[in-house]
Amino acid sequence: MPKSQRSKPGPNATDSPEKVTAESTEPLSDTQTIMAALKRTEQCALNKIDSTVTAAVGELHTKIDNLSRDLRSEISNVRTEFTKVVEDVKKENATFVKRIGDLEEGANGYANRVVELEAKVTTLSSQVNRLVDKTEDLESRQR
Repeated sequence: MPKSQRSKPGPNATDSPEKVTAESTEPLSDTQTIMAALKRTEQCALNKIDSTVTAAVGELHTKIDNLSRDLRSEISNVRTEFTKVVEDVKKENATFVKRIGDLEEGANGYANRVVELEAKVTTLSSQVNRLVDKTEDLESRQR
């Protein structure tokens, strides 16, 4: 507990049991002596609690700082590894894009050849049909 929040000794509290009040010259009674001792004990306990809490807070701050530093380091390592993986994936993707482009070009070339061959087959089929007709015509004339 911060010192500013601790309860202050009341007007009847004294530092030592032998002190006498300014108004009277009589020694303190047993009750006053006990109360003064209790106040000193309370103040001593509060001081010990305060120092213990302060030390614990300091340790917690140190641990939090260490954990924060470790976490930042881990995040940095993960980012570095992630960046490397992303770069590798980008390179591999570029390779696949090139290969797909090459395959598309090849497929387009084959498609064009197939169209040409279909046109030739159509032409040749019509020529064969004409020649078959001529052959039949010649055979029938020969008979």
